[in-house]
Amino acid sequence: MQDFPFNIGDVVSVMNLRIRHRNTVSLDVDCPLCDDHKGKMNLNLKKNVFRCNRCGESGGMLNLYAKAYGVDLQTARKEIIEATSGSAFKREQIQRREIEITRPQITNSPMASDAEKHKTYTRLFEMLILADCHKNNLLQRGFTEEQIEANGYKSTPVYGYKKLTKRLIEEGCTVKGVPGFYRDKDGEWTLYFNRKSSGFMIPIKNMDGLINGVQIRLDHPYDGRKYIWLSSVNFEGGTTSGSPVHFVGKPGDKTVFVLGVSKDTYIPLVVGHVILSAPFVYLAVVPKLKQMDPSLYEAALDLGATPVYALFKIIIPQIASGIASGFVMAVTFSLDDYFVATYTKPATFDTISTYVVNATKGSQTDIKTALWALSTIIFLIVIVVEIAINLAPARKAVREEAGADE
Repeated sequence: MQDFPFNIGDVVSVMNLRIRHRNTVSLDVDCPLCDDHKGKMNLNLKKNVFRCNRCGESGGMLNLYAKAYGVDLQTARKEIIEATSGSAFKREQIQRREIEITRPQITNSPMASDAEKHKTYTRLFEMLILADCHKNNLLQRGFTEEQIEANGYKSTPVYGYKKLTKRLIEEGCTVKGVPGFYRDKDGEWTLYFNRKSSGFMIPIKNMDGLINGVQIRLDHPYDGRKYIWLSSVNFEGGTTSGSPVHFVGKPGDKTVFVLGVSKDTYIPLVVGHVILSAPFVYLAVVPKLKQMDPSLYEAALDLGATPVYALFKIIIPQIASGIASGFVMAVTFSLDDYFVATYTKPATFDTISTYVVNATKGSQTDIKTALWALSTIIFLIVIVVEIAINLAPARKAVREEAGADE
């Protein structure tokens, strides 16, 4: 084995990769080869090798550098040695380079019918067991053994994903379009699990009692998440979970519980942005309400105006500048937001922020230039509108004073 004066941790530092999780033997970083932002690339610190669980790229530390920057292995070795030997200038040169991102060309399968998903998931759950550690966990949560059995909780499989899938297909179950199943590099159907998704599986049922999705309670939560959906959207032939609605109870009962909102709709995106923007609207409107003379509203009511009429004719005109200012701030923050939009938008939809981030990765110079110009124009428009909103009351007061003098 060839000895190197550096290790894969040094390569991560030279390339300035974002580390999402670390322990004594491995690192999880954002993959520079496929535009990943969730730490899908795992680096083995002992063996100095990498593998991305999103795009499937793997190899040694020289391969990582060479693939990212489009150089041969000899050049990669030379440049890494220069950057790790104290050459700050060389390290800065490397980090300024644009990485040519290879976005995987993925074709997802259309979602299977509820009946097909139910048949496949039901048989899959029958093939699996519930580990003692997961059963004890559920008992500690207050479940009885009868409830555990009735709800059908099972542990995630550790290995044999292809065998499970092959057996399902042989028994007449549909795997195409069922979230969690996808085609591997050899074109064979398999099931997507990994070490980070270990836990117990929860069958998600609709109002007809059909299993139309699977959620996993993780043994080891990561990125602030205790639960994840069984999905294969990032793989060839895979399918998104769609975050299906979970129905608990009997349709005929007076009280039922429905959990979850489908990400195929715009509801999560709209709600997320309302929550994000509401505090800024509040901060813009409340000062105007405090400055308003409450006696004007009371006088309007005394003179026979209805509450609705007084609202539109007395209150809103006095706080209109605050409403407009709050609106502009809300729109600005909504356009600028990336993280809320990323986690709440439908898979087939892009906001301006998510489109900009995705489009400016790699070496798409023309797109970058156009987006920089667009960003500048939007910024200038917001500044002009904000100035106009703040100057409007002053101009109105000047006109009123001039009219009074006449």
